[in-house]
Amino acid sequence: MENKIVEQITGIDFIKEYETNIDKYNYGKIKKWLEYQLFKAKKCIQKTEHVCEVHFEADIFSNTREMFFISICRLENELTFTLKKRVLIYGDISERFSKITKEQFCDFVEGDFDNIDSSVDDLVFEFCQKAKIEHLKAVYTFSFEREAYIFKKSNVLLTIDKELEAMAIKGGETVFPPENTYRLRIKNTGAKKEREFEFVKDRLLSVL
Repeated sequence: MENKIVEQITGIDFIKEYETNIDKYNYGKIKKWLEYQLFKAKKCIQKTEHVCEVHFEADIFSNTREMFFISICRLENELTFTLKKRVLIYGDISERFSKITKEQFCDFVEGDFDNIDSSVDDLVFEFCQKAKIEHLKAVYTFSFEREAYIFKKSNVLLTIDKELEAMAIKGGETVFPPENTYRLRIKNTGAKKEREFEFVKDRLLSVL
């Protein structure tokens, strides 16, 4: 059976995540270490994809740690649209996702959240209700190339996002980040895998 990288962590339970920005030099050091894991030790598998995200923010102040965005990526020559909700609290995350149609994506970006009823997917319904109450709007796009690695034994997922570009939807100006910045994330994808997560994290940070 072919090993595949899990597309996205799902569920309500919080799991461990570590995130940091690295420069081009440290990216090269990590890539060299990963080459050993891939080709010699054969401890992990790799997937690369180009991703574009549309992020929504509230017009009014909201004391929430939630983030809603729509991720667009190409899978087998077809564009897929995925609504995602991400909650981050002190290094622990909860992530949920739901596939949506291209028509729904266009409606949401244009600010139309009225054609959804309670019979649809729970996450889509929650997003539309929050969008109407908190006046969520599509504010910026975030595009990048993602290298994803999953360690077979521990199910720890490592992603490196490069060629990062964030553009304001209105005006088109670049809002962040600086050039030659790479975003590195490590997260555990299985229940009660904290020990394995910490081991991979410590091993990776020792490379930097």
